[in-house]
Amino acid sequence: DEGCPKFHLISLLVRLPDTTRFVVLGQAFIEGEDTHSVFSFLKAVSGRFTSGHPFVPDLVLIDDSRAEKRAIKLTWPTPLKIRIHTCVYHVVRTIRKRLDVTFENFKRANAFSDHPEKESWSTIVSSALECLYAPTETKFQELADNVSRQLDSLNFWWNPKTTKEDEKRWWLQYCKKSRYWAYYARAEDPAA
Repeated sequence: DEGCPKFHLISLLVRLPDTTRFVVLGQAFIEGEDTHSVFSFLKAVSGRFTSGHPFVPDLVLIDDSRAEKRAIKLTWPTPLKIRIHTCVYHVVRTIRKRLDVTFENFKRANAFSDHPEKESWSTIVSSALECLYAPTETKFQELADNVSRQLDSLNFWWNPKTTKEDEKRWWLQYCKKSRYWAYYARAEDPAA
């Protein structure tokens, strides 16, 4: 509806140490996915159910959101060494949204269905997603470099709003966040 504010549901779940099951600690509708809204929620929930003892998580799993990461760092300052990981679903979604011609747009996918470089675009997406499951830093870097080389080899990029050079710059920047990707981080730190 036009004119109605758009609210987002945010949830804070905790994993019980004795059963390893997750329980909802708090939920709220917030006005936006901005740092202030997320911070306000975290601050309210983190102090509410802890009987005077500070609630400090060891690990936080987030969407692929800078606002959430900033809010966590504001709620629990850096010296606490909270591990922040990005949900695998959201990493896959971000990669596909940037690199996959078929992602959420059937009209666009049909428009490029016979394009000579369609197979190359598909290979780039597959290679990028494979990075997420790399068992070692060396394998990750090998796969990430392969995505960059594949982007370089293209003659045409499907997205009229960007160029293959833009996407390569984005990819190199996104790879720097790989230590936050939940699955990739788990390979480095099985306790995560």
